[in-house]
Parts: sequence; structure tokens; C-alpha cells
Amino acid sequence: MSLRFAIALFCSIAALCQGQSTNTRGIECPDFRYVEYSALDQTTEDAAMALGYSEGTWNTPGTQDVEQLSFSTIVAADAADEALLTIIGFTEVQYDCYVNHSDLIVAERILIKRLAHFDCSERI
Repeated sequence: MSLRFAIALFCSIAALCQGQSTNTRGIECPDFRYVEYSALDQTTEDAAMALGYSEGTWNTPGTQDVEQLSFSTIVAADAADEALLTIIGFTEVQYDCYVNHSDLIVAERILIKRLAHFDCSERI
């Protein structure tokens, strides 16, 4: 993707979101999931590692096997994992919506985080 296209896409998404922190169903965006591994606090890092994340899989949403499973499936396999997901910051609805449900949302949030310093009021 060219930088020009990425900026245009970011500006379109930003205009649609208008600074909203929830989706149209009122589910809060887990911005904490899109924080780079190196910036995680120790508690969150420990919980992520216990769920099987590495620095690489944390920094590349959608690549960790656990993200292919619903919240209830993860908890059914190991009840202790519910506490780990909660430590990271997830609710069940939030996890299933943003992590397990939609790759587009992941791409949107990464673009918003990485391109937030561009001024979308200027024509591209």
C-alpha cells in the first residue's frame, strides 16, 4: 500500500469515526490491543505471554492462534485464561467483536494509531 493511499484511507476512516471510541453497537474499542509490545506494562505483557503471544504475534494482530478462537472457547479450554484476557483489558463481547471477529477493524485501528499525526484537513 502506498503512503498516499494509506493516508487517504486513514482520513476516510477518521471522518467516519469522528473520534468515537465505540462501534455502532456501542462496543468499546480495545485500543490497548493495538499498543506495541515494547510499550506494554509488565502485568499486561505477562498475561499476553501466558496466552501464548510473543512480541511478534502481539505486534501483528491476527497472527496468534488464540485470536482465531472465541472468548467462550478459550475459557472452556482453560478457565484461567478468562483472568488473563481480563488483565489485558478485554470483556467477552469486546474480544469477540474486535479480535476474533474482524480483520478490517484491526487494519483500521492500526492505521489510525500509526497515521494519527497526519492532518486530514489538507487535500491529498
